Amino acid sequence: MSRSILASAAAGLFCCLAVAGVNAAAVGDAPAIGVPTAVSALPSNRLLTLADLSDFALRNNPSTRAAWAGVLVDRAGLDAALALTQPSVALSLPLTLTHDASAAPAVGRALAPSLGLSWVLFDFGARAAGVDGARWQAAASQLGYNRTLQTVVVAVEQAYYGLLGARQLQDVLQLGLEAAQASLDVARAYRLAGLATAGDTAQAEAAWADARLQFLRARAAARSAEGSLAYAVGLPANSVLALASDDSSDLGALPSLPGLAALAAQPIDDLLATARTSRADLVALSALLQQGEAQVIAAQAQGRPSLGLSAQAVRRWSSDASNAAGAGTQGLALTLSIPLFDGGLVRAQVQAARARTQQLAAQRDQQRQTVELEVWQSFQLADNAQAVIAAAQALLRSASVADNAARERYSAGVGSLLELLLAQSSAAQARVSLVQARYDARLAVAQLGFAVGYALQSAPPNLFQPMP
Repeated sequence: MSRSILASAAAGLFCCLAVAGVNAAAVGDAPAIGVPTAVSALPSNRLLTLADLSDFALRNNPSTRAAWAGVLVDRAGLDAALALTQPSVALSLPLTLTHDASAAPAVGRALAPSLGLSWVLFDFGARAAGVDGARWQAAASQLGYNRTLQTVVVAVEQAYYGLLGARQLQDVLQLGLEAAQASLDVARAYRLAGLATAGDTAQAEAAWADARLQFLRARAAARSAEGSLAYAVGLPANSVLALASDDSSDLGALPSLPGLAALAAQPIDDLLATARTSRADLVALSALLQQGEAQVIAAQAQGRPSLGLSAQAVRRWSSDASNAAGAGTQGLALTLSIPLFDGGLVRAQVQAARARTQQLAAQRDQQRQTVELEVWQSFQLADNAQAVIAAAQALLRSASVADNAARERYSAGVGSLLELLLAQSSAAQARVSLVQARYDARLAVAQLGFAVGYALQSAPPNLFQPMP
């Protein structure tokens, strides 16, 4: 689990580095971080660990490629916005052919190449605001990509532990089915010996049928979990994955839960504060809000004057003997454009941009509340995980003692079959509760790291700086 959380931390850490002291200029100059190189297959010479599955998913899951394509789109949009701040130069090469039967020669040719330059010198910040908006959009897209990486990793982790839990649940229900079968065999033997009634045998058969039903459901759930893990990794649902065993086979021992040590050292208030600055999706909304404010400035500038520079140089050559050597003209112009009337278009665009900014601010606040709730709920589950497991282990110990005692009493002829069946059912339910508690604890720790936005045991908190 630790290596997969490190993979999640790597995505969160890059998010933090992109967010720390984030500003429009820094985002535009950030180095390109590409999608991981795809691999064709998982390792086939050994059992697969969680780290293997997480690495494969990051390289092959379609969602990572789609998110990275979105990053490239927005970076291209930033390049386009920057291009509008530069002059444009165009070369034109018109060749004219004329025919006049009365002239000599009858076919005339004229070439008049021209070189033109146009450049907007001043526009009240319209282009600068466009560049700022494109930078913030690129930042939001990169943050979204980082969150996608984290989402892929935590989905694999959840599916991985879900499959291990489903398989162990199948194993413990198999034990319950075997115990129910043994009780049924004893009841039938007692019935043949005249020591049990038909009702006792029917009760044993009902208990066996219920145990078998639970086992069949668990087996189906385990097979479904195999498909879920394959899907999360980016493989066909019918792929066969040979997983390495973890430390969960011994129900009497506490499972290792990476992250709980760091969890105990960080109060919930610190985790909430960290989530507000490290959750990529929340910070992305702050970036989009900055983009919206830049769009307001750009829309306002559309209704203000602009000053442009244009220049042109033309050279003409002709087959006409009077102009064979060529003649040229040059021109330079400064153009001041003053919008006088547009039917209210600019005013409507400014109102729309301001409304969108208000909408983004509300969405950011709503997402902040959602993030805080996710961290709070995940913290409570993770913080209580060890206590729940210890309680489930105590329940299993007591239920096992009662089961053994009931079995001995029934074998000695002093206990009833109903007492034995109830004890077996309680022991089986206790084993199920312990399995669920163990894997719920693992999932809670993983979910808490995802809710905060980084892996608890590896991400240095001092890297997270608040947004301006």
